[in-house]
Amino acid sequence: MARSVLRLTDQRRDVVPDRCVLSGVPTSGAMRMTATVWEGRRWFLSVPGFVALLARVLRRPHVTATIPVSPAVRARWRSRVVVAQGAAAFGGVLIVTGSAIGAGAPIAAGVVVFVCTIALWARANRNWWITCVLDSAKAVIVVEPTHREFDREARDIFVRSIR
Repeated sequence: MARSVLRLTDQRRDVVPDRCVLSGVPTSGAMRMTATVWEGRRWFLSVPGFVALLARVLRRPHVTATIPVSPAVRARWRSRVVVAQGAAAFGGVLIVTGSAIGAGAPIAAGVVVFVCTIALWARANRNWWITCVLDSAKAVIVVEPTHREFDREARDIFVRSIR
């Protein structure tokens, strides 16, 4: 896996590689991700929703990046997200139910389920998804990890755009 750099000017012109960021297969599908300035530990970027929340709450510079993703990769990723959201919702229901009936056991079980689900979701993000970090000074977005075919095309686009 590689680390790829996408220029903001190319993103604004909607010039992106036509290869999936993770599988490297040709694709016309894409998704939008928030890229923000980040200098801390990279694993924080794997926490679901953290980047978008951080960018808005701390008023950090951020942009929306277009990242090519194949339908197969997106479907696999979406199924992982749905399972994690379902498990988190189950934990939330246990907490609410335990609070409503005044029982400590469902509350404790709900907290454990909810926290473990968020931790596993973050781990899945870290192990099987990408991060986008904005470098405002250089006007680029650093995407990692990326497939070598995606990286090759991103490099070609970058070189063409600076010539």
